[in-house]
This record gives sequence, C-alpha cells and structure tokens, in this order.
Amino acid sequence: MRGITIIFFKNVINTLSPQSLLRLTAKNRLVLPSPNGSVITFKAKALLAKSACRKTAIFSASLRNLKVTALACQRFSNILIVPCGEKWADGSLRPSLEDLTAAGGVIAQLKNRKASPEAQAAAAIYHAVTVEQLRQCSSAQELIERGFADDVSLCLTPNVSGVACQLVDDAFIAVPTAFSPCAAGSTRLISGP
Repeated sequence: MRGITIIFFKNVINTLSPQSLLRLTAKNRLVLPSPNGSVITFKAKALLAKSACRKTAIFSASLRNLKVTALACQRFSNILIVPCGEKWADGSLRPSLEDLTAAGGVIAQLKNRKASPEAQAAAAIYHAVTVEQLRQCSSAQELIERGFADDVSLCLTPNVSGVACQLVDDAFIAVPTAFSPCAAGSTRLISGP
C-alpha cells in the first residue's frame, strides 16, 4: 500500500468520528486507515488478481448496509465473507463480535444459498445478538468511555444505508444494487486474516 491519506475538508470534518463523517457530500473523497480491514482487503485483491475466476468483487459491509451489500453479492455464485476484527496493540488479532455479527447479517440476507457451518453459525449470531448486547461489547464500551457514545449508536444502526461499497481499483465506491437474480451458489465464512 502506498500509505494512507486523510483529507480534511474545511468546515466539514475535524475528527475521524463517524458522526463527523455524516457531513461529507458525495463530492468528497476520504481515505481512512483501517489496520486490519484494509490489510485484508488488499491481500484479497492480490489473491483475486492471480485467480482464474473472472467474475469477482470485493465489498465492504457493516451493520448499516447489510441488506444492500447482500443484494449486491447475490449476482455471484460463490461468496467468501471475512469478519476482519481488530488488532491489539501488539498487532495480534482481536476478534470482534460486531464484525462477526455484521458478517452473519449479510449471510442471513442472502437467499437460496448453501452456507458452510461457519456461515450458518454467523447468521445465527446475527439473529441472536441484540444491538444493546453489541453496545456492551468491550470495544463499544471503550469508545463510550472515551466519549464516543454517539458514534457507537450510529455504527450499530442496522440497514439504514442504501449503499453497497465495492472495491474498484484502490477505493471503495457506491454501486447500484438492482441486480438480476442469478443461480444460487455457496457461502463460506472465514474468520480473521
């Protein structure tokens, strides 16, 4: 990766808080660091470049855009979902219930799919875990204690975004989601990097 550029727009944002990003417009471009998500994204991109599969794509999903991301993924016969998690200060993987729940949410929205046992378990977690339970997770509590309770609430609001985010070149862009249904395939969940 060539490095991370963070662009601050005068009078638009002054923090990387998700609440402040709500003031961005479609004309703004912002590149944010994601120690684990971006590493996994670009490793996946490199693997896909070597793959014989021609019809491939990388999407980024969260609790906020589960349904539209699943709809965008429906056109692919095989789907691999990776809940990226976080990193501890020493660089080791810090599993994230929020990411696993979001992965399960995408899986739960996919129709007519044969899902691996791991994918079925993630979907079951999505159905079982409440937003309030996610708010009690250690990472959410850490943010709340540092004064970011509004950000936690914003990020835990399910299915409010109508945007599926697909990696094109080196950036995630909004993509249309009105794809025609295609043949059912399989869905797998891979946990962590």
